[in-house]
Amino acid sequence: MNKSDSERLAAVLENIRFAQTEKEAEANLIFVNACSVRQSAIDRIFGKKKKWNKRRETGDLKTFLLGCVLPKDKPKMENFFDAIFDIKDIVNLPKILRKSGVKFKQSKKNGQNKFAPDSDYFHIAPSNSSKVSAFVPIMRGCDHFCAYCAVPYAKGPEISRPARDIANEAKKYIKQGFKEITLLGQNVNSYGLIRPRWKMVDEKTKKIYPPESWILDTKSSKPPFVQLLEEIDKIPGKFWIRFITSHPMDMSLDLIKAVAAGEHITPYIHLPAQAGNDEVLKKMNRQYTIKWYKKIIENIRKYIPDAVISTDIIVGFPDETKKQFRDTMDLFDFARYDIAYIAKYSPRPGTAATHYKDNVPMDEKKRREKILTKKLSEIALARNQKLVGKKIEVLVESIHGQIGFGHTREFRGVKFPYSGSIGEFVKVKITKANPWGLMGEFK
Repeated sequence: MNKSDSERLAAVLENIRFAQTEKEAEANLIFVNACSVRQSAIDRIFGKKKKWNKRRETGDLKTFLLGCVLPKDKPKMENFFDAIFDIKDIVNLPKILRKSGVKFKQSKKNGQNKFAPDSDYFHIAPSNSSKVSAFVPIMRGCDHFCAYCAVPYAKGPEISRPARDIANEAKKYIKQGFKEITLLGQNVNSYGLIRPRWKMVDEKTKKIYPPESWILDTKSSKPPFVQLLEEIDKIPGKFWIRFITSHPMDMSLDLIKAVAAGEHITPYIHLPAQAGNDEVLKKMNRQYTIKWYKKIIENIRKYIPDAVISTDIIVGFPDETKKQFRDTMDLFDFARYDIAYIAKYSPRPGTAATHYKDNVPMDEKKRREKILTKKLSEIALARNQKLVGKKIEVLVESIHGQIGFGHTREFRGVKFPYSGSIGEFVKVKITKANPWGLMGEFK
């Protein structure tokens, strides 16, 4: 999501004649698109303070903060940044820059990145960082309020984009030659769902997003996200569709069947579990049980046998016992994950979990992380080794020297000798497997 937002930010900056640089020392403007999910990410921002302040004092540098920033963090950041603003405000970025003393000339070109002040920032055509893959945000915000997570407080309530806007954006990318479309949202499968506690009005623009703008077929009983996915799947051409991330509460059987039946929809599902024990899940406010979660896994394996399933796990949540942690280990054995993003719990100010004592020692958190990583590597290696000797379709995403890199439909990474072009779909014979990827040969 942050990468996608940054592509739109880059488009606005390019429209007012700024150019990107990979060298921090050359930059006149630095934008930090923050992530507040973990305290360590915020700590890394503060680690830049001394270095950047020296340049800011000479007038050689202006710094700006946006993204996922907790209200409690903002006062500490105000003397470090020239301006702090929400991603929705990038349509007003020229005004923000001028107010901060940045001088520039407005572009006179009537290009696709022209935008009106106070318009929806989703209408800004992004400066895509990849020539192969395009991100399409379908919603913003979150309304689940997991106890450990800062996103709802920093990003606000869930607001879904109109379905037709999303489908048209995907169609535009496919026409431009992009081979992979990734639909983005904090909880994509809750796209367009109506729940009493949700706010249906954009707080910034006061624009109302009526339910009929999300539902493509009013006669269909399928969830809005499934309808959207199937609509994009109808677009002609050779391309893949991915989506991240999913919440188990809204992972419907209709969605699983849509992935199984889709011509372009890839069999990769990211399904964060966070823990394998019901008591821990309840304390996390995850709103589902392990029995519910396992049923979803069973349905995925039933309807999409070749699916790659990934997950997020937090180890060392307050009061998590060794026995409760073993339940998470058991879940790994049951789900047979190919990929898992394992994080050691760290409290985030302002979230519900800060009322709990962070009482699992760091050494124990590290031990649990190590155990799960080892288990994951064993499972992933066994699953990857089954592909050795087989020819698999790979989308070439980058080439370094004479080595090509890409992913399979199932999102397995593959390296192979290659001297062709990026953006091609090629057949690669797998010659070697490790837990985290495949190696092959292209002939």
